[in-house]
Amino acid sequence: MSEKIQKTETKVRSIEEKIRKLDLQLAREKSRLKEQKRKARTKKLIEIGGLTEIAGISNVDKAALLGAMVQMKELLEDKQTFNMFRKKGEELLSKRK
Repeated sequence: MSEKIQKTETKVRSIEEKIRKLDLQLAREKSRLKEQKRKARTKKLIEIGGLTEIAGISNVDKAALLGAMVQMKELLEDKQTFNMFRKKGEELLSKRK
């Protein structure tokens, strides 16, 4: 085989090794991202559960609670109503500290 071909084959193998390493790095980063998203979602769900405890509605019928939450979502679209609820919530949370 010619020297030129051998150099090219060496370059190809080197590039293939770099690609393999990058593929492994990419897989690790994707896994890390997935784990971070899962943990963030879990934290958010736990916080929401805690808020239902604070509000005293954790034992309310699930369907009724969901219906109330959908209604609340519509109410919160109004900025004035949102601000009123936010102020009340901040007051309640500050009392718990």
